[in-house]
Amino acid sequence: MLCKKELCVGCGACAASCETGAVRMERNEMGFLYPHLDKALCVGCGACERACPGLSMPERDRADGKIVASWSMDLSLREKSSSGGIFSLLAEKAISEHGRVFGAAFTDAFAVKHIYVRDRDGLSKLQGSKYAQSDVGATYAECREALSHKERVLFSGTPCQIAGLYKYLGGDDPNLLTVDLLCHGAASPGLWRYYLDLLEKKYGSKVQKVTFKSKKTGWHCASLEVTFRNGKKYRRTKDTDPFMRAFLKNYTLRASCYDCRFAGSERQGDITLGDFWGYRAGASPYKDDDRGISFVMLNTEKGERFFGAVRGRTVSVPQRLEDALPGNLCLKKGVPKPPDHMDFWSTLGNDGFDAARKKYRRPDKRFILNRLLWTPLGIAIRRLLKKA
Repeated sequence: MLCKKELCVGCGACAASCETGAVRMERNEMGFLYPHLDKALCVGCGACERACPGLSMPERDRADGKIVASWSMDLSLREKSSSGGIFSLLAEKAISEHGRVFGAAFTDAFAVKHIYVRDRDGLSKLQGSKYAQSDVGATYAECREALSHKERVLFSGTPCQIAGLYKYLGGDDPNLLTVDLLCHGAASPGLWRYYLDLLEKKYGSKVQKVTFKSKKTGWHCASLEVTFRNGKKYRRTKDTDPFMRAFLKNYTLRASCYDCRFAGSERQGDITLGDFWGYRAGASPYKDDDRGISFVMLNTEKGERFFGAVRGRTVSVPQRLEDALPGNLCLKKGVPKPPDHMDFWSTLGNDGFDAARKKYRRPDKRFILNRLLWTPLGIAIRRLLKKA
């Protein structure tokens, strides 16, 4: 292990940097990737250690971190996006410059893996949230290859994956634009596959399509929707679906996600994207219509320039960091580890999913209150109380 297990983010920068193949990524019992060293192949060059974001954070030149609430004017694009459709606009801009866009996509078996696309048709693979940790695979090396040919590259991922990219590359590049995501944590790929197996058994068919944040129940109350090849559908809101409940209550996360070192307002990417749950219209005439609003933080001058190139296709309202904090605590700190975390996994392994989910079946009172406060109704009530 190159760094302590609780610091390893599974980005694979160490393995990608190893020219002898001494470092390889292997999955543990939860499906998370960790590096393993073959000492017989190791020549002691230190490349893996230099590339590890768990050992040292990359240095970034940051701007003031301007924040806007933003959404695409294209309603159809917004409806099929998890938030306000801003990622798609940035990606289209990169592709128009003959570039590559890297991001997380579903495999044929609905595992999550990073890929790159070169055209607008391929962008649909990268759209939408995926609540299982993505395997970066060969994309760091593919990114470096593209940059060596002076191609435009947009690379999106979690903050730790972006940190791993910078460490692997050894710094920044003028043709590279990075987008990090407001991240609650990386959910277990093993549990995600296990959950899909249960659903396929229940519905008697293989999965055909997965949408983690379907807006058919509204943006504030988005739902996990699974379509099966036999035409049947499963849909539960994120507050009632068992897999999402376990994720939101922090049972299914990678060890490095607890008290995450990459959380906070000093971001890794040129641009940070997420859901702007705490959006306040203020003097703006644009209200929350429950169709999705993107949190956009412009962390570098490069990020400001790139967003400026697509801003004309958006509605963008300047906001403050404190407006975003209530719905996105990862802008302040990482999530805490549940005290019964190991008991949850032990129950899951010994007695199955039905027994384990009883531990998070009912939302706690604080969770219910938070969900109420940040619905359109809750926001309207708080505004009325402030005026009183």
